[in-house]
Amino acid sequence: MKDRKKKQLLGILYKAHRYIGLATAGIIIAVAVTGVMINHTDQLRLAHRFVDSESILDWYGIQASDHPLAFRTAHHWISSSFSITELCR
Repeated sequence: MKDRKKKQLLGILYKAHRYIGLATAGIIIAVAVTGVMINHTDQLRLAHRFVDSESILDWYGIQASDHPLAFRTAHHWISSSFSITELCR
């Protein structure tokens, strides 16, 4: 009887160890990837990328800015400083 209970306990501990190890490995990989991204911010141009997901902005209580839309051509910038309704008038 004792051997059977001991094997059951070892089986449970083995499975728990496996899943805890996988979860920990996932966390370590996420920390490593984000660390590399922070370390190479200039090369990845992270300072020029902005979050535009409404759900993420709502989560942090941030209002999205309504910055004007602009495009760069060969020698000029084309931007819209008016709304579409003004364009249709």
